[in-house]
Amino acid sequence: VLKELSVVVREDAKTLGGLQREIRLVEELESLEASHQEAWRAEGTRKWKIPFGATPIALFTNESAEGHDPAATREMRSTDDIIFRVHCADHTYCTLRFPLAAPTSVIKRSAADKLGLKQDELLLVEVRSSGERLLIPESRSCVATGLSINGALFISPKEHLDALTPLPEQIGLDTVTSSASFLESVSSQELAYWITCIDWERFIRIHP
Repeated sequence: VLKELSVVVREDAKTLGGLQREIRLVEELESLEASHQEAWRAEGTRKWKIPFGATPIALFTNESAEGHDPAATREMRSTDDIIFRVHCADHTYCTLRFPLAAPTSVIKRSAADKLGLKQDELLLVEVRSSGERLLIPESRSCVATGLSINGALFISPKEHLDALTPLPEQIGLDTVTSSASFLESVSSQELAYWITCIDWERFIRIHP
């Protein structure tokens, strides 16, 4: 888009004359984009892990590095690697590492291979703490970061979906009790504020 804008502005400048201010603005934007792309290439592929029920955590980052920009590590890029778990109906699991942009079909094949499952009619499913099961489309990317809060990834044959149940940590009594106590101690306005903060933090970390 920026390249197209640059071409249009320069052509209009030749045809109409003037537009020096607009040309300088486009040149500044091009310079910023070049600097941004160079910084991304220099930083290389970053790695993230997803603790259960939490937001992604960047691994192997140097917060104290000279010239480090804290905001630069907040976005997740499509080329970044993310580490996450995929569970079976018996709650065994495998740990996978894939680029953020990896589609469901690739994740499913790798999980099936690690867990020793036949590839026939396998489905990747999000299981929520309520027991609700959500099928994940084959072409979806950002699968691990797209889970709902307290959701978990499962893989299962199509005919065994009813056997998928929430993990113990999803429905633990301690979690339920502490959550209920917290909800009773805050106002609806404060609760709305914190939910908005959590949603915003999750949003700005996803940058395919």
